[in-house]
Amino acid sequence: MSELPNVDEAEGLPLEVFAGLSLVLHVESELVGGVLFVSNDYVAAPGDPVAYRAWELASLLWLDQRVVRLTHAVKSTFAGARVTATERMKA
Repeated sequence: MSELPNVDEAEGLPLEVFAGLSLVLHVESELVGGVLFVSNDYVAAPGDPVAYRAWELASLLWLDQRVVRLTHAVKSTFAGARVTATERMKA
């Protein structure tokens, strides 16, 4: 078993690698405040900040900030909500 990366190393990991490492990173975001970036096997504990699994982060990467804020508001309001897909709407 390889050693888990430190935080600085984890920041540079591809999401596909991060997804399988059982890591929890607390991130302070100017966009949405304090959140957790977690591997795909993460199980939330009561009182944890809103968590984004690696596969959810991949869905949010190229979205407008307004959409990310709205998504975060939904995840904050509805415990257990998950981002399953994103798609740009045609004008």
